[in-house]
Amino acid sequence: EFSNPLLESNMSEKEGKIVVPGNYALTCLNLNNNAIDDNGVTYLYKAIHFQENSTMKRGIKGLLRLTLKNNRFDPESRYYGELVDMMTRRDPFYEHPLYEEDQSNITAQS
Repeated sequence: EFSNPLLESNMSEKEGKIVVPGNYALTCLNLNNNAIDDNGVTYLYKAIHFQENSTMKRGIKGLLRLTLKNNRFDPESRYYGELVDMMTRRDPFYEHPLYEEDQSNITAQS
């Protein structure tokens, strides 16, 4: 029988934070339609890079799927390309859902 981890009796509070043993990492993150620009993609890249160099060394896989459809970043940007590369390496079944061909959401740089 499936049980909800937030309803388990082993849940506790420590320093004002809820602690649920066994719930260590976010594995899927959907950031579609959030007006994320190139600066936001840079921060996402840095966060995933940090996770790759710290958490994953301890055996925790971390984020496996990230979707960024319909945002305002340039799909040709350096950090977006590196972010796609990092996410692709994390899961051999990853299908590259980060960007769709609809570029109507990309704002022109002048």
